[in-house]
Amino acid sequence: MPRYLALDWDAGHVYLVDANVAKGVVKIDQALSWPEEQPPAAGNAAAFGERLKNRLKDAGIAPAPLLVAVGRERVIVKDVKIPAVPPHEEPAVVRFQAMKELTEAVEDLVIDYATADVPEPSGEKKAFVAALKREQVAAARTMAQAAGLKIAGITPRAFGAIAALRRTAQPAPEPATAFAVLCVGEKGGEFVVARGEQIALVRQLSAAARTTDAALVGEIRRNLAVYAGQAGQQPVRALYVAEATGPTMGVADRLRDTLAVPVYAFDPLSGLADVPPGPRGGFVGPAGLLHLRARSAELPINFVQPREPKPPRDPNRRALTWAAGIAAGVVLLLGGIGYLRLSSQERRVKELEAEKKWAQEQNELLAKDDQKNKALDDWLKTDIVWLDELYDLTSIWPDGNKLLLTKLATKPHPNAVRGKFAAYMDLEGFATLDNKPLTDLRAALDNDGYAIAGILPKSGSTARGVNRLIFRQQWGANSIGVPKRQPAEYTRKLATKSPPAIGEKTAERGEEKTAGPGGAP
Repeated sequence: MPRYLALDWDAGHVYLVDANVAKGVVKIDQALSWPEEQPPAAGNAAAFGERLKNRLKDAGIAPAPLLVAVGRERVIVKDVKIPAVPPHEEPAVVRFQAMKELTEAVEDLVIDYATADVPEPSGEKKAFVAALKREQVAAARTMAQAAGLKIAGITPRAFGAIAALRRTAQPAPEPATAFAVLCVGEKGGEFVVARGEQIALVRQLSAAARTTDAALVGEIRRNLAVYAGQAGQQPVRALYVAEATGPTMGVADRLRDTLAVPVYAFDPLSGLADVPPGPRGGFVGPAGLLHLRARSAELPINFVQPREPKPPRDPNRRALTWAAGIAAGVVLLLGGIGYLRLSSQERRVKELEAEKKWAQEQNELLAKDDQKNKALDDWLKTDIVWLDELYDLTSIWPDGNKLLLTKLATKPHPNAVRGKFAAYMDLEGFATLDNKPLTDLRAALDNDGYAIAGILPKSGSTARGVNRLIFRQQWGANSIGVPKRQPAEYTRKLATKSPPAIGEKTAERGEEKTAGPGGAP
């Protein structure tokens, strides 16, 4: 169900009702009231809206479209009669008749009206005209904007009073009879006389009427006399007082014995469990506007969307409609033909785009293959057949009984792709005190194309199985450049018989011999 907020200010007090409305049903969730000395005006509307926003936040009420009821003291009302005219001319005629009755400048007012359902015997229509100053409408909009709300309607309180009465009063007034509604608030109030749904009289209660019961009775008697002077043939049949019904004596009870018409009490917040203390008359306007919204999407009078003159209906509209339909058909036909041709060209464009995409994908695949081939080519340039290298190293190794190899480490050469050497090789080992094998090893490496800076003494390393009584010195050669070679360049062959390694015993003498090239790990 859609939610609405309805608000009214009456004689220094604000009344707010929060409800869900739909299909003639109003479910009131909350009702609030608090003092506000001044009504929303141009000078205080924004501050008024900020205070309203804080009140809603404190009460846990979410924003919703806002309906505003305005009292008789701020609304100018006039009864005018208009001739029977077409509906599109009616707003202009009512406005013209109202201009003759109003003393205010029309351009400073927002004017709306509601017409009687039954025409007068003369054939004329009676219209209830209401006018509100534009600055007050602007102030209400500013207030709603400051409160974070969207204003949906501004309507005279009297219409809300009638709607609330018809929905909550028991017994309900007869449809064709005249009845009165008394709305008494904290300090103010309003007296309304209606016949059916049509307002016949609206009077604001004077401040003196709220002082004593006698003053209130006197005020009501005067208002009834004013109405009787205007429409004596349709006297008021009942008076309804907006207040809480219950065992305690209320205004209706005090008036019942002093007036000649029946007096009934009705509660505009009927069914609401948590009701603010104080008179219920202040809630008549807001509650009634919610009942009006539940009954119809249009309020009887709405200063936010007043009735405006409409242009007359063109008698040639049907012919123009047919002509427009035929023209639209021709346009659709031509558009269809153009669409088919355009669709054909779009399909051709999509086919060409698909072919282009396929060609680009194939090109990308070929480019990736080229990159892979190049990377493989570069890798092959830097690759070394280490088994062949170790075989050649063994073949050029000096006397294994005087020179041992305990460590061989390799790493890539930083300029392997474009340079002469493919890798670095580090050698470490042990030797006897005879330096000739080390000299022979360096010469052999130089002759075989290796780049060796030198073979230097080294200390601190140990190796298992090395006889340190024989191999007394440790040596090392770092960063030996290993040249690039094709597989066909590895042509060396080892001797078929190699010297016995250290630790082996000869068959003839049974004595240990130092390992030859096979001693290298």
